[in-house]
Amino acid sequence: MAYNKEALSLVVDIGIGMSQAAPGFDSPLQITSDMFQMIVERKMFQESKDELALILYGSDETNNDLADENNYQNINVAFSLSPA
Repeated sequence: MAYNKEALSLVVDIGIGMSQAAPGFDSPLQITSDMFQMIVERKMFQESKDELALILYGSDETNNDLADENNYQNINVAFSLSPA
């Protein structure tokens, strides 16, 4: 029986606006973080062979293979595709 493996890349805006929230509400960044944690926990619980990646944009740092002086700045590949 063949196993269908998934590759999921989560691309998240972590700019200043994402950390702002209305009183009494979580910020969009906190909601995104909670969702990412839930996805990872679910994959681990299921002993999944699926792969996950986390890419952040709006970051203060640049860490990606395509970046040069003028292009693809403020993009951080926090985790490359790897098993969950």
